[in-house]
Amino acid sequence: MNRSRRHHFVPRFYLEGFCTDDARALAVYDWVRNAYRAQRPTEVAHRRDYYAYEDEQGNLVFAIEEGLGEVEGAASAVIQRVDNDAPLSDDDRLTLATYAARSEERRV
Repeated sequence: MNRSRRHHFVPRFYLEGFCTDDARALAVYDWVRNAYRAQRPTEVAHRRDYYAYEDEQGNLVFAIEEGLGEVEGAASAVIQRVDNDAPLSDDDRLTLATYAARSEERRV
């Protein structure tokens, strides 16, 4: 199975919300060069295998990243509905609460 090795510690869909519609890029500040540069959300706020761990046989396990991806995918759809002023169901609210809780767990 082909798995993503770029594990975002800030969800990509969240970063995309800060992009202009036409550019699809973020303004990223480079502390070393003391300058801004444009970068796509896929290129920032990630580390290789950040949420992966090794099992007893030494194989990388991506269960955490996969679980986060499921929560983020569902949250992304709900946040788009919020952006479009659509009413939220109880399930939508639960999805957002789960996303918020997972986001807090990431900080720890």
